[in-house]
Amino acid sequence: MDSKSQVKAFYEQVGWNRARPGVFVDSARAEDLRPVSQEYRTRCHLRVNRCIPPSGKFLLDAASGPVQYPEYLTYSQNYQYRLCADIAHNALTQARAVLGEQGLYVQCDITRLPFASDALDGIVSLHTVYHVPAEEQAQAFGELHRTLKEGGSAAVVYSAGGRDPLTAVTLFPYRLAAAVWTGIRGLLRRGRPGSRAPRLYFHAHPYRWLVKTLAPRMDFEIVVWRSVSVPFLKVYIHGKPGKAFLAWLFRLEEKYPRFFGKSGAYPMLVVRK
Repeated sequence: MDSKSQVKAFYEQVGWNRARPGVFVDSARAEDLRPVSQEYRTRCHLRVNRCIPPSGKFLLDAASGPVQYPEYLTYSQNYQYRLCADIAHNALTQARAVLGEQGLYVQCDITRLPFASDALDGIVSLHTVYHVPAEEQAQAFGELHRTLKEGGSAAVVYSAGGRDPLTAVTLFPYRLAAAVWTGIRGLLRRGRPGSRAPRLYFHAHPYRWLVKTLAPRMDFEIVVWRSVSVPFLKVYIHGKPGKAFLAWLFRLEEKYPRFFGKSGAYPMLVVRK
């Protein structure tokens, strides 16, 4: 199965199924949904609003998923239409239940968007491009830029792929233990029959690749979306001290958005045209 088929199969069969009422499997696996992290998580989601035009006719949500967080609704609250594009039909069915008639729903591939050039007032694409095959990610960014209107902007949340200093240093012991356990499980399962659930393809290029590859093609800047990873949150953030740390960290991110965009866990590319 190629990587695009792998991503589609994961979200059709696993990711956008419910883990429990109100929570999707993908969210349960990929996000820290605990109350201690909620305020920080919400404020980071709302950062996206600063990076796109406040209103317009069409907002493209590239790989919209089911529009699963309340903050996501704020991105299109002053747009006439939210254009939800996703590779998985299941995602669009769930998004329609949330957005109703404000939404327009298109099943497609982000590397070949079926929209005219210069057609979209704003674009959001969260946690999408690093699930695109590594060799096609530049094309995905190019398609977002192509469809953007002159004067418009796009907010694209990417990943440092665990290369950010905080993740690399603080989670090294846990990564080592996880690698050992994965190896042991592989040995124990060797030769056993059984079907595996679809896995989710992931490839995050380093910061220097983003700059070298995209700078000749488009105007953009890299700022912080969120500087700490989900594993960091789950390991180190607990109780009132954890909540206080996140409040302090958010203030630092606000003060130094480009620094944390370069050195944090989740950079956000703001593409302008």
